[in-house]
Amino acid sequence: MKKTLSLLVVAFAMCMMIFAEDPGLYVKSGETSTPVKVTRLVNSKNSGSAGGFSIGKAEHKMKGLTSGVNYAEGDSLIFVFTPKSGKKIKLATPFGETSTTENFLLYKLEVGKKERKVSTGIEIMGFNTKENGGAELPFTQIDDNTYEVKLENLEPGEYALFYTLLSEGGKKAASVFNIDPVSWDEAWCFTVE
Repeated sequence: MKKTLSLLVVAFAMCMMIFAEDPGLYVKSGETSTPVKVTRLVNSKNSGSAGGFSIGKAEHKMKGLTSGVNYAEGDSLIFVFTPKSGKKIKLATPFGETSTTENFLLYKLEVGKKERKVSTGIEIMGFNTKENGGAELPFTQIDDNTYEVKLENLEPGEYALFYTLLSEGGKKAASVFNIDPVSWDEAWCFTVE
């Protein structure tokens, strides 16, 4: 009995070490974890000014029609952050030791003929006044550096997680003042089946 328990503890520790060694985002399906690769944003453009047709409106595009990583019902997203080092100088990067779960927003992407895209911000003098606001995610902490997110009731399609340097309060302010919250030139994309 002790031997079996010891083996289970070692197996669990090894599973957690796999994530701890490789910070990033994974789709977990059963016992299999697939890394979600970074997708560089292309043709990101900001538009508008205080006197223009929009303020802080931005369009972010990604090459290709699909990410190649699928998320199905029952799967989960696993976020693995870099362990805290205790050093005083810390750079804010996705999955870095100063990043938190508050730094990620989920957007559904529009799929065109050659690319995927999403608009952020709000047009104030145009016809479109609907915000395509990024959804905050329901995180469950697994350990000091690892979090799990189970996504439910998402429509099939292409999705992207964007990184923002804004905290929760800052994201709300960005929405109110029509500021584009996306602050990184890469995203983590996946397909909901």
